Amino acid sequence: MESIQKVIESTLAGVNARSTQVRVMNALSRDGWKVRWEKPVKSRGDGHSGRIDIIAVKDGKTVAIEVDRNCPRQKSIAKLNCGDWIKVIALRSCRGSVPFIPGIHVYKLASPNTP
Repeated sequence: MESIQKVIESTLAGVNARSTQVRVMNALSRDGWKVRWEKPVKSRGDGHSGRIDIIAVKDGKTVAIEVDRNCPRQKSIAKLNCGDWIKVIALRSCRGSVPFIPGIHVYKLASPNTP
């Protein structure tokens, strides 16, 4: 998990969710992870199916990553709990401390320096 944490925390957040997903996927690929996005899952917690933003595989470990804005969304938590993988939420613009969610690693993406 240290590798994933280091990659996420050193990746600059994009202007929106999709650009951030692409940046995280590219960074993970450079770190040797095999990545794919939008893996379908049966539930997002509201009676509908959903998709995991990013799936990363390396050294026999599978990591599911949801990219959220300020705080973990209930839909993201529900989607991550649909599989037997390491669960990660990457926050694009979290202010303050990172919340603790049992069984889920929550990391902040790097944010651009503002003058």
